[in-house]
This record gives sequence, C-alpha cells and structure tokens, in this order.
Amino acid sequence: MSYFVMPGRSQHHQFCRKDSDCLAKGDFCRGRVCTNQTTVTCQTITEVFGIGTKFGDFSEMHGWMEGRPVLLTCD
Repeated sequence: MSYFVMPGRSQHHQFCRKDSDCLAKGDFCRGRVCTNQTTVTCQTITEVFGIGTKFGDFSEMHGWMEGRPVLLTCD
C-alpha cells in the first residue's frame, strides 16, 4: 500500500483533492494539482509539474475527465 499526505488547502501547483482545496483565485484541482490550466495531460504532469520524477517509478496518476476523477498511467 502507498500513503500520500495531502494538505487541506493548497497553493498554486500544489497537491489537491478537490477544487475547494485550491487557495489561488482561478485555480482548479486538475490531475491532483492546483492549476489554472483547463487541460492537464500525463505530459503536463511530467513536464510542467515534474510529478512523474518525484515518485520514482510510480507511473499511475490521477486525472480529471468530464468532471470525474480517473486513474491515468503516465509514462
């Protein structure tokens, strides 16, 4: 099992669980990161946020599609 500690309130480009976690005006929780981008892909998660490299070989990421969270496999 893996455990991740997420803050209850998040600044721009920090971890989040839902939109209301984001403190910056115009940010929404996309790909489990507070951002003002409307589309977050696996490429965005890796290149912009660097999350792919922060967790070593962990390649499963949470994304957002049609208003619902989904599990993504990012390589």
